[in-house]
Amino acid sequence: MKKLLATLAAAAGVSLALAGCSGSSGTDSSGPVTLTFWHGYTEADGKVLDQIVDDFNKSQDKITIKTTTKTWAVIGDTLLPALSAKKGPDIVAMPAENLPVYASKGAFA
Repeated sequence: MKKLLATLAAAAGVSLALAGCSGSSGTDSSGPVTLTFWHGYTEADGKVLDQIVDDFNKSQDKITIKTTTKTWAVIGDTLLPALSAKKGPDIVAMPAENLPVYASKGAFA
C-alpha cells in the first residue's frame, strides 16, 4: 500500500507540473472550470486514483476533473500531437523519465 501511495504521490507531482501546459479549457475564469486528466492507471491503482478524483470533485464546485484512462503506450503516442494541436489534456500522469523527451520538444511551453 505504501508503494502505491508513493507512486500516486509521484504521479500527482508530475501531473501538477504539467497542469496548464495544454491549451485553455475555454472556460471563463470567474465560473466553474473543468480540467481533463489523462492517465494510464488501471486495476487497484486506477480505482484509488478514481476515488481521489471523485472525492476532489465532490469537495467543491469550482473545479471538476474529468479523467480519461488510456494505456501508457497510447498516451506516449498521442500526447505530443494532442498538445501540438492544443487539444491535449490539462493534466497528464506519466513516468518522470519521460519528461525530458517532451520538454526537449517544447511540449510544455
